[in-house]
Amino acid sequence: MYNRRHAVLGGKLQSEIRTPSDFDTAAENITIEQVKEVIRISSDPQDHLEWLREYSSSGFSKIFIQDVSDDQSSTIRMYGQLLNNV
Repeated sequence: MYNRRHAVLGGKLQSEIRTPSDFDTAAENITIEQVKEVIRISSDPQDHLEWLREYSSSGFSKIFIQDVSDDQSSTIRMYGQLLNNV
């Protein structure tokens, strides 16, 4: 989750940061809780199922999912199982 801390910074600040080390400095005090306020992050499949149902009932016909884990094959299997329950 820490590789997504930059999302908390906001667009204007992100456009002004010049180097990766500047990003690290700007984001060093951002907590996981702050990241979770702007990005839906969870390792619990039930959270993902709830979010998929919410999107589906809101009328979304396409949902794009980004896996940032080191084990993408497990994520693909998890979503394959979850999609049968949406």
